[in-house]
Amino acid sequence: MDFLQSLDFADLRISVSLDSPNAEEHNAFRHCSDAYEKAIKAIELITKRKGIKSIVRSTITKKQLPNVEAIVDIASSFGVDIISISSVIPVGNALKKSEFYFDKESKKKLIELSHILHKKDGHITVNVNDPLAYIEESQSCQLGHYGGCIAGIGGFSVEPNGLMLPCPVLPNQVIMNINDMEPKEMLNAYCNSPYIHSLIDRKLSGKCGKCKLRFSCGGCRARAEGMTGDYLGEDTDCWL
Repeated sequence: MDFLQSLDFADLRISVSLDSPNAEEHNAFRHCSDAYEKAIKAIELITKRKGIKSIVRSTITKKQLPNVEAIVDIASSFGVDIISISSVIPVGNALKKSEFYFDKESKKKLIELSHILHKKDGHITVNVNDPLAYIEESQSCQLGHYGGCIAGIGGFSVEPNGLMLPCPVLPNQVIMNINDMEPKEMLNAYCNSPYIHSLIDRKLSGKCGKCKLRFSCGGCRARAEGMTGDYLGEDTDCWL
């Protein structure tokens, strides 16, 4: 029995990043001369294994929008189960890379394209890892019906140094440091965190605060912080 089999997870998923159908472009984006070759090899290995759900994650720039279909075709050709497409979030080094960002029109095109590609090939699930994708799908905006951004609501992130964040791209909203904490302490700190309550309440500003879809979409809180300086601000990519 190898390591993956020994984990005995009911739903084991492994993701591989593939950001371009072109090896040179992917390698440049990843700052690694053989990143594309290694990504393709990893996808081959994963898709050959039974009991593992294979996922390709593509972080694309506005410039790469015309190449999304080719990326999906590559993933589909290997028998990948899911391809999840994300745009670059303005955080960390990406704050200095405004040329990578989408605008309202191009983000709408990306989400519309994902729906088309999802229907085109029934063997692979195509989705956009972006709260704004819920604009097309939202039918309800009732309090308590959460969709879209799940930062702090449906998940959280723990950094290697023990810092717990609502989302890995919200580094300024530290919920706690879990080092030396017991589970009950973590639970209490989480339940009483003002950051978590603000995300659940979704008392947002700008057009997100006035939007009827604020509970079923909510906009990207990390993009709001990166572009407006306020994690409860409006999502600047929204075309509504």
